[in-house]
Amino acid sequence: MRSGQSEQNIVAVLWDLDGTLVQTEGLHAEVDREVLGSYGFDVGHEELLAYTGMTSRDQLAGTLGARGAGHLLEEAYAKKLALMAERIVSRALPTRGIEGVLRDVPMRTHRFALVTSTEREIALALLERFGWSFRFEVVVGAEDVPRTKPAPDPYLRACELLGVAPAQALVVEDAPAGIRAGKAAGCRVAALCTTFGPAELGGADFVLSNPGAVIGLLGVLG
Repeated sequence: MRSGQSEQNIVAVLWDLDGTLVQTEGLHAEVDREVLGSYGFDVGHEELLAYTGMTSRDQLAGTLGARGAGHLLEEAYAKKLALMAERIVSRALPTRGIEGVLRDVPMRTHRFALVTSTEREIALALLERFGWSFRFEVVVGAEDVPRTKPAPDPYLRACELLGVAPAQALVVEDAPAGIRAGKAAGCRVAALCTTFGPAELGGADFVLSNPGAVIGLLGVLG
């Protein structure tokens, strides 16, 4: 634990969605390439990776803006939402080991919130598909805050809705943008090496090799 970190026990876990609970990054990239390709634009892996953790709208605004095509944003965003509802909800898979964590962390000791840059409708559909809806008391989606990750607003909102102080919450993330959001909110942050390597997750308080390690970490943090 870093010096100056609060000693308060952790009573809530604030989970990111894409790349953390579910493996959707490849599906998002597929959708992005199809949408941008419909306008004759190519987009590479590294460019898309730079937007990991940010909203679909922000990603499109960035990639289209870089090509001088910002005027296409609304149309492209509508296309992307339709493809996300069709493909990501039906084809996404849980991160390996995550279902055991959701099952084995007692609800009486740790409350869960989902905090995602994905649109609320998509997030709720994924929770429903995997039978996880009962486990998450709070869902904060892209539309629910004025600023999304890497701003702290989503995690602050989740803490407010749960009625817990940020120092009592552990954020579980997979991307630098989400780590920055969690830290700026005053939460402790655990990063999973599911999308990025340890060297790129150095802003987190803890870097975990797999979701199962969250259980052990909660045992230490309370």
